[in-house]
Amino acid sequence: MTNASSVEPLLTDLFDRLNDGGVDYCVLRNYEELPEHVGNDVDLWVDSRHLDDFREVLRTAVEPSEWELLISRSRMRWRGGGEFFLITTGGPSKILHIDVWSKLYWRGVPFVSEAVIRERLDVKSRQFPIPEQGVEAAQLLVKDLLYNCEVPKRYRSRIREFAMDDPDGFRTALESSLSTTTTEKLTERVRQSDWASIEEIVPSLRRELLLRAATSPSSHQLKNWGAYAREKITEVFSVDRGRFISFIGPDGSGKSTTSQALSSHPITSVFVDISYYHGRFGILPDLSDVIAQTWPQSHAVPGDNSDGEAANQAGARDGEAARDAFGLLRAAMYPLYYSLDFLLGYVVLRRKLSRGELVLFDRYFYDYYYQPEYRRCPRWLLDGLSVLVPEPDFVVFLSNDPETIQERKPELSVDEIRRQLSVCRTIAPGKSLELRTDERPERLVNRLFDHLLQDDHR
Repeated sequence: MTNASSVEPLLTDLFDRLNDGGVDYCVLRNYEELPEHVGNDVDLWVDSRHLDDFREVLRTAVEPSEWELLISRSRMRWRGGGEFFLITTGGPSKILHIDVWSKLYWRGVPFVSEAVIRERLDVKSRQFPIPEQGVEAAQLLVKDLLYNCEVPKRYRSRIREFAMDDPDGFRTALESSLSTTTTEKLTERVRQSDWASIEEIVPSLRRELLLRAATSPSSHQLKNWGAYAREKITEVFSVDRGRFISFIGPDGSGKSTTSQALSSHPITSVFVDISYYHGRFGILPDLSDVIAQTWPQSHAVPGDNSDGEAANQAGARDGEAARDAFGLLRAAMYPLYYSLDFLLGYVVLRRKLSRGELVLFDRYFYDYYYQPEYRRCPRWLLDGLSVLVPEPDFVVFLSNDPETIQERKPELSVDEIRRQLSVCRTIAPGKSLELRTDERPERLVNRLFDHLLQDDHR
């Protein structure tokens, strides 16, 4: 929940400016503690005719505040609106997520019409407009049924109360997209709090919504479906919404500590989810398992450690016994085999980035360049294989004085650490960001996001 002392002045000013500017809008849900406190986000409906006005009002409200507009993402035309992420400019970072909708749609088909929302706004109860009770109950009910096949328990009593207190608004909102028969069925089951029965009709509800739109298609509806199809195609090829970060550095440089601090940082709320990997995607089986199954009587490949997660996943191992460089064949075997895992990981990675996820790798293919076991692996081979490997948006190189790292990882000599630091500085030029780990992880993460969001500021 965003702190009241920082968010209340901004939201108060924003609502006042929207009211004075004649922008048709409302807070769709979860507004009970606004503007003092914000839960996950602020969900707004804004009349599609006033979206440009809203963006301008938001910009002018942010300018004199302690907030800065971090990311602005427009939705496809069939949805309308957009997402706006704001960040505090001083002190500990706080994120405010404002989610704006002009159309409440499922698969390009409206489930509550914009006209109904516009005509049934309660502008007197609060500092900001909210939907009339029946309209709020209808959109809370249908949205989660269509998208998630359930009615969230936290909303059930509210839906029933508002539907019963404002039956005309509830029916009007439902009948803007559903038949009278379905509307009456939903109304009766809500009155009885028969949520299980309501959830059972989700397939028929979806069919009816699509069939009604298909049997009486307007030019506007056809455009919405075309835009929806384009969006789905774009999601397959676009990776712009997410970010992919890998961490490199000698053992003991703070990769795990920093990546974990990044995972829990408030600013990661700009992403829909976080995926964390250690070394590789894990699509292919461990090389030692493959050899054991292929040649059951043979010993595992020297240097392979099926019990060490880092060895399985990136080929990097701790312990004095593993610090001797492999022979040429062994040193080449690991990157050759595991580069296929990274190649196959392209599909997984693209899907996650298109959804808007933050993908973190604690260790990556680049470990083969500087870990001592692979010193005999030809650089030209690694450079060639790296073409198959998904390229991170940022390669975060965590460094420190060799003596400091050696205190954390006494298995490594100071000279070896110095060598690894030197090699790391040659990896991924233009993508690499060197951060010293002689300050707290939280401050490191703030500095990392300064660079990350300079690239993402749009």
